[in-house]
Amino acid sequence: MKVSWRIFTDCKSDTSANRVVSTHFNAIGIAATDVSAAPYHKGGFIVTADTEHSSESWPHFVVEAL
Repeated sequence: MKVSWRIFTDCKSDTSANRVVSTHFNAIGIAATDVSAAPYHKGGFIVTADTEHSSESWPHFVVEAL
């Protein structure tokens, strides 16, 4: 199953936003794909990413995603 993430950062550049998100995913031990940062209209950046999870049942998937 796949989780699509939207992470809002208060970074000044897309490089910094990507670094923050990379640190986040490394800390929780999940590999992210399709990572991209774009300016957010209220300031900072929004980073979108996808992660794959091995859970087969919906309840396990929800717990793993949280």
